[in-house]
Amino acid sequence: YEGAIYHTQRAKVAIQDGDIQKKVHAITKVLAIVEELLRSLNMEEGGQVAENLQELYLFIMKELTEANITSSCERLDTVESILSTLLEGWKEIKGQIS
Repeated sequence: YEGAIYHTQRAKVAIQDGDIQKKVHAITKVLAIVEELLRSLNMEEGGQVAENLQELYLFIMKELTEANITSSCERLDTVESILSTLLEGWKEIKGQIS
């Protein structure tokens, strides 16, 4: 999630700077990361958690696509917020297991 968050932030800076090429590059990186997360889901064993993550990942991909088309920092803020929440959740789970 950290890489996706980083590139989401870079995309927002690129939008603010009016740098379309950097925006597209950063959003493409985030999309690739989220696509990999989506592919890694085990829908058979993951149950409701996997289904919920799948829905979130698909929503994130939709938001990223719209942000890319419209240069919307608001949509990227939404993506960053979701990714940050997921990151914190996984950190919390890891802490409980350790």
